[in-house]
Amino acid sequence: MVTLARAVQLGSQLLAGIGGAYFSLLAAATFLKGHSAVRSTTPMPRFAVIVPAHNEEHTLPDTLTSLGQLAYPADWFEVFVVADNCQDSTAEVARRHRCTVWERVEPERRAKGYALDWAFEQIPKQYDAVVIIDADTKVAPTLLINFARAYDPFTALQASLLQAASSNVSSVASYVASAVQNCLKPLGRQNLGFSAGLGGTGICIPRGLLEEVPWRRFGLAEDVEYHADLVLAGRRVRFVPEARVQATAPHTFGGLRSQRLRWERGRIDAIRRFAGPLLARSLSEREAAALEVFVSMVAPPLSLTASSSVGCLTLGIMRRSATGLIVGTLGLTALAFAAFRALWIVRAPAKVYAYSLFFPMFVTWRTYLSVKSLLQGVSKGWVRTERSGGERD
Repeated sequence: MVTLARAVQLGSQLLAGIGGAYFSLLAAATFLKGHSAVRSTTPMPRFAVIVPAHNEEHTLPDTLTSLGQLAYPADWFEVFVVADNCQDSTAEVARRHRCTVWERVEPERRAKGYALDWAFEQIPKQYDAVVIIDADTKVAPTLLINFARAYDPFTALQASLLQAASSNVSSVASYVASAVQNCLKPLGRQNLGFSAGLGGTGICIPRGLLEEVPWRRFGLAEDVEYHADLVLAGRRVRFVPEARVQATAPHTFGGLRSQRLRWERGRIDAIRRFAGPLLARSLSEREAAALEVFVSMVAPPLSLTASSSVGCLTLGIMRRSATGLIVGTLGLTALAFAAFRALWIVRAPAKVYAYSLFFPMFVTWRTYLSVKSLLQGVSKGWVRTERSGGERD
């Protein structure tokens, strides 16, 4: 029993120490200068906006309405909706918004990665880049303008992605996690001189880059895997904070549970596939960018770092360990610094700070999901997340 307790204590200290150091470094890096997107010197690009949709008749209208309000010349972009293996009226809804609709029926290859790979093959040659927008998001009118300003023929771009914060604990917790993951983290990575990473939606990939590094990723974390492909090919992702996309957070703990389990499982699968190649490249080519992507994959997520820090404090008190108390305190301080810095970056509303009182409970539940994802698999198909009104994603 003593040996087990000691092992748990050491494990929690390791996770809290690594996670706390990682997030504090990223938060500190956001204060560095020179993070603004480099201005493009190429002519105004033509964009093909791809919206992969699987049974999205409820959320798709808001997405297409926001895309119809883009402040970009109408002749220089087009919206393509991929109705992928749908059993509802997603295709009919998309046609009412006067965009190009492609219906794909291939049940044995049903996942977002497959839908994107298929769509990229259909894009007319006159478009210079593809922009990926999920069917449960809303884009800012200036999205394409900001992508055009940062455009480079061989550099992928990532918009800032933030979930809407409604009046319940789960959505506000998702808002904070989204601010850290999709705003603070890419900004910090970029300011440190590394690739910013991809966030699943709000992605711009130039045609030349797609030809050099083809899309062949069909897992649960296709964005993480394709980012690893880019870095292994010597390419980078540039974060464009001025380009904004807003996602709809699940409105129930059941929906959030399904979504988080899928993300965690996808991250673990990505680690299994890319840990070796990334480490090999970092050693053989002495490339820090590949090592950083590996570190980003394996670093403890926000909630696991928080739970480990709390565990350090608890065990430190029980076992009278000064090391546990110090590591736990530093871990929680680092996370608070990162969270509040992220909220400041995104100009969070006041209610987010008020709901932070409930975060310890949410963190405990989130850690349970992280552990559970290690012990069981999840569906590899296109699993939709429950949202308000019975909607799913």
